[in-house]
Amino acid sequence: MSYSASGARTSSIERWYQSRRQRADRAEPLVLQHGDDRLTLRFDCKACEMHVVGAMRRNVLRQLKAEPVTFYRTRPAAVAQRPAAVPAR
Repeated sequence: MSYSASGARTSSIERWYQSRRQRADRAEPLVLQHGDDRLTLRFDCKACEMHVVGAMRRNVLRQLKAEPVTFYRTRPAAVAQRPAAVPAR
């Protein structure tokens, strides 16, 4: 049995949880490697997100098509409402 800084007894589960929580606060980038591809995983724990960072593969770049992008100063009015759900028979 061990004691915390305040002098209270702590169980093994509490100690495990505290050590786990400390490690989660310091999530380091991990690296995935598959052949010549190398992907870095970066964690944003507060936002509960994981970002995958790596080079774009050539075959993916060839598949991309150029599409025009339109920027608006204000939000455009809705073009059409989505149709209501069709009731099941």
